[in-house]
Amino acid sequence: MWLADPRDFLLGLKLARLLGDAGLGAERTRAIIRREVDPYRVLTVPRIRAAAREIRKPDADLMAFQRALLAEWTPGHVAHPRAFAYARGRSIVDCARLHLGAELVVRLDISNFFHSITERHVFRALPGPHSRNSFDAAQITRLVTAPSTSPLSWNQRRTGAIQLCNPRQCRCWPLRCEKVRANYFGHAPEGFLPQGAPTSGLLSNLVMREFDQRMYEWAEANRWVYSRYSDDMHFSSRRPRAHTDTDRLVTHVRRELGRLGMHLNDKKTTVARRGARRQVLGLLVDGHHLRLTREYKRELELHTRGVSEFGLEPHAHHWGFENAGALVTHVNGRLAHATHAEPDWGVPARERWLAATTHYSV
Repeated sequence: MWLADPRDFLLGLKLARLLGDAGLGAERTRAIIRREVDPYRVLTVPRIRAAAREIRKPDADLMAFQRALLAEWTPGHVAHPRAFAYARGRSIVDCARLHLGAELVVRLDISNFFHSITERHVFRALPGPHSRNSFDAAQITRLVTAPSTSPLSWNQRRTGAIQLCNPRQCRCWPLRCEKVRANYFGHAPEGFLPQGAPTSGLLSNLVMREFDQRMYEWAEANRWVYSRYSDDMHFSSRRPRAHTDTDRLVTHVRRELGRLGMHLNDKKTTVARRGARRQVLGLLVDGHHLRLTREYKRELELHTRGVSEFGLEPHAHHWGFENAGALVTHVNGRLAHATHAEPDWGVPARERWLAATTHYSV
């Protein structure tokens, strides 16, 4: 069993300090590492036109530890330049701008993105002073991943190609080499990266960094523009492309994802050519400037007009918001995005909204 040896609990001093500061005692840490407890609470977030999203929120002590790790990791570890989610100083607007002037946009979605990022992926990519050649790394991997409900073991899950070796013939100390670690725990259920943990965004970008580089190089060589925003990948071209080109693109991405044990969600694959709406992350990219969709603008205009005519509270109640404050927060967030993406429309729209709500204190 993993970490059955008492030496496995001799944590590094820095790791022990982080655990102590977060309020994670030795017994609690041991139980989490051994998967004797599940320190995550599952929250279901409903989505329009899509299945509900499961968010796993760590318990307070584990959350504090993960936040401390994130603060330690963030300064020295930057996502690939073409990865825009969970990266400080990058936004949806920055991602969409890459694709301006597109004649064709291909959108591909990674199926069950966070659930597909498993312990072995995290162990390989783990940043910071706790390198993968230390017991710290093995234990941190368990402290930033969630226990799996799948009965399949590591070897059965096939989550990424990996070569196993025989521990009796390998001189590596257990957990010191990736091959031994995979063999040593080959019959244990493999955890995954929980969506909702503070460290998951950064770790997902580190896991995907080599993939992003391979995609970027292939796209450049084949005259495509590549970007990734979490599980959303976009490829665009500023010239018309044959159907064989897009087929080859999808086949190549599918093959590269397979190397990580990941898959495309074929239901979300879209190819937008001239005559269709060419958009990236909800922004139209078929011209020289980003534009918001008609639906996005119409919603904001509807809320502004509704508050002006009927009042803040009645309008919020009519549209199913919990209270007036929830409506204001919702509209303010969407207007902030609008002013960033299309300022010529967003700035006047924000002024109209402020004029409509100026008499209300929320």
